[in-house]
Amino acid sequence: MERGTLRLTIDSVEYLLHAGDSIYYAGDCRHAFANGGRETCSYYLAMELGRHFARSGTRRRGARRPRKGKRT
Repeated sequence: MERGTLRLTIDSVEYLLHAGDSIYYAGDCRHAFANGGRETCSYYLAMELGRHFARSGTRRRGARRPRKGKRT
């Protein structure tokens, strides 16, 4: 997240991300993005194409909790 607030919904679970936050989720989940505040929201997406499997060989679902990033 660059600035503002992003409301990210993944498989019906809502996450609020703020400037400096990041999140990882499997792209095959149902997901939606919305501006979660009144100011302009600016964010970046990085995608890796291909299948991701957990170590047990099962397909990964859901999201990892948002975390604060270090801003320089």
